[in-house]
Amino acid sequence: MGKETLTRRSRRRRGSPLIKFISTPARLSYDVRQRTMSDPSQSNAVNKMPERNMLRAKIVEAFDGVSLAGGIGLRQADGVDDRKPDDVCRLLREGDEKDDWRRIPQDDLNRYSGSLTFLDPAGMRFYLPAFLIADIDGHDINGDDQFDLLSRFIDLSDHTKRQFSQLSLRQRSVIGEYLRFIQDQPGHWLDVHKIDEALEDFWDLETQPHQDEEA
Repeated sequence: MGKETLTRRSRRRRGSPLIKFISTPARLSYDVRQRTMSDPSQSNAVNKMPERNMLRAKIVEAFDGVSLAGGIGLRQADGVDDRKPDDVCRLLREGDEKDDWRRIPQDDLNRYSGSLTFLDPAGMRFYLPAFLIADIDGHDINGDDQFDLLSRFIDLSDHTKRQFSQLSLRQRSVIGEYLRFIQDQPGHWLDVHKIDEALEDFWDLETQPHQDEEA
């Protein structure tokens, strides 16, 4: 092995510009994750109990008195997902909570989380506050491994917009506050830009055309 080759390799061990260029992004990536996990300011964001309690109270107030009425229920929507006959789906609906979303058991939210996709606007308006509060309280909605409540608010399609069509301005406003709350939580830094876009395009009432509040 030639002396020139040994010299070149020893220089690389000491840290050539090439090695520095490759290693810098890795250190930066690690630092970002480390700050997210250990920075006290991030920990404070997780434990923002006053903000969490205030948001919970606003959700309860905004959706107070909302009933399922003629909307699709969670068990019924699960039957639709399974392509069961209409008469079977109607029977399943008999087991759904219809009058007070605060009485919906956490087990139902877990088991039928995938039903959100198949709710009509009335069903979405009724069940949404229960899922919102479960999420901000830190309950795992684990009925569906791919369940992600946030994505339903920021990955808006024509279908999801139609599902949200019966929300009042007050209810849409409180969902905007939920999105801002989630935006400050560790683990969502990749969603910050998408949340901003969703707020501007759909949830932030100040950027939307004027609509009359529902009676």
